[in-house]
Amino acid sequence: MTPTQATSTANHYLIDIVAGRVALGLAALTLRGWRRITRPTTPPDPNQRPPTLVRGNSPEPSRTVQVEPPHAPCHDPRDSVRSTFLPSNRPPPGEGRDRMPETPHPGNTEYLRRYWDRHAHTYDREMAFLERVLFGDGRAWVCAQATGDVLEVAIGTGRNLAYYPDTVTLTGIDLSPAMLDIARQRAQDLGRTVDLHVGDAQALDLPDASFDTVVCTLSLCAIPDVHRALAEMKRVLRPGGRLLLLDHVAGSPWHVRATQRLLETITIRIGGEHLRRRPLLQAQTEGFKIERQERYKLGIVERLVARKPPTFIT
Repeated sequence: MTPTQATSTANHYLIDIVAGRVALGLAALTLRGWRRITRPTTPPDPNQRPPTLVRGNSPEPSRTVQVEPPHAPCHDPRDSVRSTFLPSNRPPPGEGRDRMPETPHPGNTEYLRRYWDRHAHTYDREMAFLERVLFGDGRAWVCAQATGDVLEVAIGTGRNLAYYPDTVTLTGIDLSPAMLDIARQRAQDLGRTVDLHVGDAQALDLPDASFDTVVCTLSLCAIPDVHRALAEMKRVLRPGGRLLLLDHVAGSPWHVRATQRLLETITIRIGGEHLRRRPLLQAQTEGFKIERQERYKLGIVERLVARKPPTFIT
């Protein structure tokens, strides 16, 4: 298989995975809407008069006639659809099993925490395939360059642990406790010591200038405020410290970017996943000096080494 064919196959598989999740989501929303339409929306009126018996004057047997209360409201099934899909009529979060899923947005860390907790036990299986066909040796390339005191931001299930040199002192943070439970077990299986904490990449609970290297792989795409996260990474780096990044980014060909833009209408809403970010440009904006940068797989994958400028005292 040629490199071009491999890349095409990877893109098809990636689209199939996303399309499958989208189909399941749309089916769930359709079922919720149907349940709302078929469920009575107005409870019985306790003051409604009971049925009235009307006896006719004809020799025919008496019959029972249901007398409607005056001004009885007429139920329009379309109202149920509106109440299901219009944001202004949604029930408050936590009330009812039929509420619509929350939309990820900057600052909605609780939604993202629950999202990654739910996906913790399937993450390794999904990523193993994508690493094989898309990301290649990206994790090994990044981790081999880590030195000294190392912080991994969004360490997830610890898929990078096997690639770090034995000489580093490793600390890892992640938003998801379920992900960290898997990372702890992986570290134990590898016999590696790592200090793991629940934490938000946008607000690191760590002292200034405390690490020689900061690593972040395949995670900046899903952090709501990427500039704030990079600013925090810069803050905890010592002067002259290195930032090592691996992520999927906006592809080089226009048709790849167009496909990514279309997929983002779904991935951002479901899991806050951005497909067209450029960590290199964002790191430069935060004042990092780019030392090395590589892109491959139609420009979809980018890995880079950046350095925090040394502090000069005059």
